[in-house]
Amino acid sequence: MLRFAGWLLSSVGWLLVWVFGLVGLYVLLGSTHYTNGAVGPILNILAIPVGVGLIFLGRAMRGRGMLWLALRRRARRKQGLDW
Repeated sequence: MLRFAGWLLSSVGWLLVWVFGLVGLYVLLGSTHYTNGAVGPILNILAIPVGVGLIFLGRAMRGRGMLWLALRRRARRKQGLDW
């Protein structure tokens, strides 16, 4: 269940990053008449870091985060299993 929740969080994070990144690029290129003023850029500034945070949290929940892997490597080194 924890792995599924991690996968789900990570997927939502990737979706936020890609969707808002592409929407931001679309607006930046001027391909649309953005009438909401500062709402779009503020939403991009907030959504992309939140998405990245969800990706890292989901990876950690699945046991694939960088910190978790480093701690596992350190424990194996202490046991003499890795060099």
